[in-house]
Amino acid sequence: MSDSDDEAALRARADAAAAEARRTPSEATHRAAAYALDRLGDEHAAIRHYDAAWALGPASFATPLDERRFLVGYGSTLRNVGRADDAVALLADAVARHPA
Repeated sequence: MSDSDDEAALRARADAAAAEARRTPSEATHRAAAYALDRLGDEHAAIRHYDAAWALGPASFATPLDERRFLVGYGSTLRNVGRADDAVALLADAVARHPA
C-alpha cells in the first residue's frame, strides 16, 4: 500500500467519524472524529470536534486515563492552532481537578 493509499484510507475514516459525530453527536463520536482528523493533520477541523467533545462533558470518559489522553491531544492541538492560552488553561484545570 502506498502513502497516498494510506492517506486516502485515513481520510475516509476521518470523514466517516466526522459524519457520525454530526448524525449522533456525543462526547465519544466527537472524540473519535477529533482523533482521526488530528492524526490526518487536519488540526483546524479536529479542534471543532475536540471543543464539542469537551463541551459535552468530561464525565463521560470511561477511565481517568482516557480523559488524560484526550486532554494531551486536545491541549497539543490547541497550541498547534495558535490557542496556547486555551491549552494552558485546559491543562491547568485538569491538574487542579486531578492532582498527582
